[in-house]
Amino acid sequence: MGSHKSKGCYSPEQVPSAVTPGYHVSGSLSPDSTCNYVECALHNGKTYYSRVAGIYFLWWDGIASWILSNQLGLVPNGHWFRTDPSPFGSYTPALPYTGTAVFSVGGH
Repeated sequence: MGSHKSKGCYSPEQVPSAVTPGYHVSGSLSPDSTCNYVECALHNGKTYYSRVAGIYFLWWDGIASWILSNQLGLVPNGHWFRTDPSPFGSYTPALPYTGTAVFSVGGH
């Protein structure tokens, strides 16, 4: 993970060419949160990730789950979640979101 570490989060127009998106969310998702992601700062003691194209965050809830949502630190009605200490793997949708999100190493 360290080779992809940035000093903070970037909006799409701020992503420097030296920051390689090292992670990816894939799947047939609604709404569409697929895209490349970069590491950001710590949130609840673990690194959180931000979508390079903006809007979505993948973050640790501080208890037992990783959350993929459009709000950092808040669990809205619609989101995806993974109850596992590792962020990598499949995420279950919480309605009204649909589809299984998959978080993996490697940009696309």
